[in-house]
Amino acid sequence: HVIAAGRRTTIQNDISFILEHMKQSMARAIGNERVNGANSVVNVANIGANQAIRIYIDANGNGQRETAPGTDRWIAYRRITSGVNEGQLQYCPRCNNPNCVACAAPNPWGTAANILSRQIETFTPTKPGGAILSDNFVDIQLTACWDSDGVPDACGTTANPRVTMRSRINMPFVSTN
Repeated sequence: HVIAAGRRTTIQNDISFILEHMKQSMARAIGNERVNGANSVVNVANIGANQAIRIYIDANGNGQRETAPGTDRWIAYRRITSGVNEGQLQYCPRCNNPNCVACAAPNPWGTAANILSRQIETFTPTKPGGAILSDNFVDIQLTACWDSDGVPDACGTTANPRVTMRSRINMPFVSTN
């Protein structure tokens, strides 16, 4: 029981860290999808086959949405859904474009500095309103297992505990009117 409790605590801390990271990053989101178009502030479409969320942030902190190079930019989070890196939740601090297939140097996708966890079973970002954001928040649900591939013990067992957390992350600089 002590080992299982320790594992559960470790993954709870992992998820709490990720949600706090997202909260701090997404608080800098800026724009209005009714003005700038669908998915111009938050995009929850997959990146390839990977569950993802992309957010347009006010990188220079001046309170204005800008598109000039070197000013505001896209950031992203994605969960790798298959292969050697399955279960990783990765962060991109600077996407090369709105699709964020590539993450800009010096920390491209998959570098150690961008891996927030290796134990994520599911990552479900939800954007109210669908294509056009209808409120200034997103809902995030993360599920993690001690051993996310479920081998030799399935997720949710005593030897391989599962933890799910949900959070509503507010974006104060996003307008929906």
